[in-house]
Amino acid sequence: LVNQEVFDKRKPGDSLDQRILTCQRISDAGIGLSSGLLLGIGESKEDRINHLRFLERFETLEEIPIMGFNPYEDTPMANEPAFPLIEQLKMVAITRIMYPNIRITMPTPTVGPENVEFSLNAGANNLATVIADNYPHEVKGVGAPEYGNYTEVVNVMEKLGLTPQTN
Repeated sequence: LVNQEVFDKRKPGDSLDQRILTCQRISDAGIGLSSGLLLGIGESKEDRINHLRFLERFETLEEIPIMGFNPYEDTPMANEPAFPLIEQLKMVAITRIMYPNIRITMPTPTVGPENVEFSLNAGANNLATVIADNYPHEVKGVGAPEYGNYTEVVNVMEKLGLTPQTN
């Protein structure tokens, strides 16, 4: 099951039961569900595996985004360490083994374009939050452009012989 203590610490005032109920209602309605993991916020390795096992209950689970924590200035966790990329890649690989046919999404700002190849080789099959070249004019409220730059991400994909979907 999901670690209630970690949830309460990181989402004070929010209700884990309501979030789970919302996911169940989405699944019951036959709508594709996306539910992911934010790694490095105080959970244990066992918590991560338990969370992945917990997601098995949702029949319409289509996507599992996996993102390592990165601190941002002027936030309550500004002084916490960033989650190591190698550990994030391990979770992608474990998720791929547990869910061989599901979409595993890696947000490029958390791994950087230079690590997109590692993410794909670990088992991710979807890249998200790729920042437009003329950021911030077209895209607002996302990570820094130097960590998810469109041109750099496309260059890595083409080097691997992959064709990016743009819609």
